[in-house]
Amino acid sequence: MARPIKVNKPRYLMDLNDESHWLYTASPPISRPDGKPSEEMAVFIMPDNSGQRLYAMTDSIMMSTDGESNMMGLHEHRVGYETWFVDSNAMDLYVMGKVTRIEPGTFFHLQPYMIHRMYNYGDVKFRGFFQHWNGVDNVPITQLMDHYQPGLKAKFAAAGLVTDNDHFRHEPMDYERAPNEEVYPVRHPSRPIAKFELDGVTVKLMVGRWECGGVREINYLEFDEGFKAETLEFTPSRNLFYVREGQIKFKIFDDEFIAGPENMVDIPKYLPFSIEALAKSAMYDIGGMTCWYDFLHDYLTIKKKEPERLKDTAAIEELMKFNKWQFKTFGL
Repeated sequence: MARPIKVNKPRYLMDLNDESHWLYTASPPISRPDGKPSEEMAVFIMPDNSGQRLYAMTDSIMMSTDGESNMMGLHEHRVGYETWFVDSNAMDLYVMGKVTRIEPGTFFHLQPYMIHRMYNYGDVKFRGFFQHWNGVDNVPITQLMDHYQPGLKAKFAAAGLVTDNDHFRHEPMDYERAPNEEVYPVRHPSRPIAKFELDGVTVKLMVGRWECGGVREINYLEFDEGFKAETLEFTPSRNLFYVREGQIKFKIFDDEFIAGPENMVDIPKYLPFSIEALAKSAMYDIGGMTCWYDFLHDYLTIKKKEPERLKDTAAIEELMKFNKWQFKTFGL
């Protein structure tokens, strides 16, 4: 007798403040010199199984530093890319010989070998997105070990069975205080790398593919109320969006939901979807596999200099395909 097919829908919408949406929590690998924990971490998304290990996401509370003697040590990651949003209070970021204050609405993008440390002014919501980084891989099993046999986790690490990607450095002589705009890794929507204004949406390139090993980019999308967009029948890559302002309605097949601030939307590859801005809204395209910059640069150049070419549907479709462009319609 044939068994009925069971379809388990993915969790498309994730609320960063809802504990039921956490995969697991993690104790920090590093404590402060005074012995207190430096961080409380919740993991939302494990990296995919591709060679680039995309989409991983953690949500942390970085504890108040309480004096320079409790600062995290200067360190670098020799593999992987980190994108960190500061969403409450503030912190000082030490990087590339400068120190600058990071406040809500600002984020920073670290590439391999960027030596860094942070000083937290109060407890800071610290949202991290990762590419090709191994920071969360061993945590579920080593947490289990520590729960059932305290001390086994430390013994496991001492045996060299955990690959450590954190390399601590000597203390430097001096870091120069500087405004955000003079510190290369620090980004804010008011200072995009490039900006494209379309019907009902402004697309701002915040992190280029050249800053992510050529694999992806990060864009900030600002929508006017009433903006709508619909994807192709088959989206070639997974999408991960981080909503920052307003209300955005998503529809995936017969599932419809509204995402607001501090929500993430995770849509598997191939699934067509549509969006509608119910108010003036903004979100980040964190997955970044849609090459907005290249396509929009080419498209708007053609529109300006050779508008007749826009009538060549086949040529435009080829341009969309080449740049992994996923939207067939967009506008007010």
